[in-house]
Amino acid sequence: MKYLPLMFLVGLYNFSAGMTLYWTVNNIWTIAQTKLTRTKTPKPTPPVGPTAPKAPVLTPPQKKRK
Repeated sequence: MKYLPLMFLVGLYNFSAGMTLYWTVNNIWTIAQTKLTRTKTPKPTPPVGPTAPKAPVLTPPQKKRK
């Protein structure tokens, strides 16, 4: 997928200019959008306060006495 746009550009070079222009602009737009999305996505922060979920209990349950 990394070099596929370049291979298609070579393959589409002999086609009509409109199709090549559309394909090239679309790929450049997609690459820019992907890079922007990956760099601008904030990391989620865990909730704090009384609404925060409690950690699970890691000890085994006690056996019931008769």
